[in-house]
Amino acid sequence: MDAVNDVFLSANNLTSGKIGVQVSADGSKAYLPDTCGTGNLLVFDLKTNTLLDSIPTGLTNEPSAIVLLENAGRVFMVDETGTISDVNLNTRSHLAFPISATPFGGIFASSIATGPAPQ
Repeated sequence: MDAVNDVFLSANNLTSGKIGVQVSADGSKAYLPDTCGTGNLLVFDLKTNTLLDSIPTGLTNEPSAIVLLENAGRVFMVDETGTISDVNLNTRSHLAFPISATPFGGIFASSIATGPAPQ
């Protein structure tokens, strides 16, 4: 990521399903949590390697896990405090709420997206 020019420099090594990164079914967009401050959902165009959007999520404690439900137009993100944010991609709105008093970040979202959490 070139933060000065809002350009995503390493699009070639993205694969859908990794914690922290989701790629659209057609491979045209990447969805990443901004873990360096805003907690926003970053949307990148993988064909031009540019930032398309930065959508507020209500998360501020290093969001690290992301689940993309592309057909529903939704992204779910979890931060270190166990707060989950339901982001509507069409309206750019969100609803953030705590789901745990114990931080567990990416493990939870990984289990939602791909099955049981790694041991």
